[in-house]
Amino acid sequence: AVPPEARLLPDLCPKGVADSERVIVGRVTDARSSRPVPHAAVHATWQVVGGERGRLTLEPWSASLTADSAGHYVLCAVPAMTKVTLRADSGRAKSPAVVLRFGPGGVWIDERVFRSVSGRIWLADLALRH
Repeated sequence: AVPPEARLLPDLCPKGVADSERVIVGRVTDARSSRPVPHAAVHATWQVVGGERGRLTLEPWSASLTADSAGHYVLCAVPAMTKVTLRADSGRAKSPAVVLRFGPGGVWIDERVFRSVSGRIWLADLALRH
């Protein structure tokens, strides 16, 4: 059985996760062999709405991290109501972009598929192509 989210979050994100944030976990694999790609670079980009009264701004944000020896990665503190673009690379191999648009009650994947999301942890695997 999968442990409750409240038990998983501190292990995944030791620095904590605000109620308004999501966690994205996944695995980087080779598209041809489906084998994990150890130590692949994972990149995430998104925009945060900010500003003052009468003037809104969009601030670009990005995060880069390295997958572990089994190809797993964890991205903590992603704003819940945003569109996140994920990519991975290792050497010359790159993954296609995966776009997750989080909204009330769920997430749109690549703007085509909607999934209901009741929790704050989301799975996004990335496959590298040569």
